[in-house]
Amino acid sequence: MKHKLLYSAAVLLSGFVLGACGSDGDDATTGSGATPAAEQTDSTAHEPLPYTVETVTGEPAWQISWQYNQPQPDWTMPEASDYEYWTVIIVQLEDVLYQTAAATDLMAVLIDGEVCGLAYPSIAIGPEEDEEGPTEYLIKVYSNKAADDAQSITLQYYSTQLQQVFTSYEQVSFGMYDETPRLTPQFTLGAEKYPVRTTYGINLTTTDASGVVPAAGDRIAAFVADECRGTCTLDDDLLLSETLYLQVLGQQTDEVVTLKYYHAATQRVFTFTKTVRMDDDMQTISLSL
Repeated sequence: MKHKLLYSAAVLLSGFVLGACGSDGDDATTGSGATPAAEQTDSTAHEPLPYTVETVTGEPAWQISWQYNQPQPDWTMPEASDYEYWTVIIVQLEDVLYQTAAATDLMAVLIDGEVCGLAYPSIAIGPEEDEEGPTEYLIKVYSNKAADDAQSITLQYYSTQLQQVFTSYEQVSFGMYDETPRLTPQFTLGAEKYPVRTTYGINLTTTDASGVVPAAGDRIAAFVADECRGTCTLDDDLLLSETLYLQVLGQQTDEVVTLKYYHAATQRVFTFTKTVRMDDDMQTISLSL
């Protein structure tokens, strides 16, 4: 008997787990080896993918690695006398970048390609005892456009530990504020290392033969070779929904992507042997276990 399981999430833009990444985690050990399974059939337009199976010990350490090799940009502080207007903004790092934050990091604000604001972190780096929180930047931004006009700005964050520039595009006004504007950009969506992003809409079916009953705590991930490019963990909300939208990061189009599924209850990793390609467009994929 075949069971149809349907999942969904809002493109999981904030569902990534960041850090160094191995193919199935540093603590994963292979059991009797990868065992090919019979190819399943499906009545949908998308042919489900065959898979191999391996038994692991512990949850795989599937995480995206943001480590790169960019030198620090030669940004310089703007001259206040060159501008007619200014405002102050607070930029708060997303949590996933906090663990690699350093006092030598820089945050720049650019308008039309010109650096109009530059700052180091404005608070101490590193969690206090049993406390966590993102690093904040208090930045004075200059402009020659009239006050109260909303302006497009480019935020660029350079991480000295990751050696990478992250970019986000925002809107600010140079009018008077009752409170200082606080921005929390999703910098990981503008990583120089991964200029290509695609979304897979994944429909998953299971069979009695696999012994898989998807549950909260199961994981799905996308790999290019041995490098993790996208991952999420299933929860109760996803188990009730129709399609799982997994965002996958790429360095170029046409990269070959392999999908994996971790079944927590049986500590097995299913590797789907039919690969898919990195593309700028959303793709719908059927997976069968």
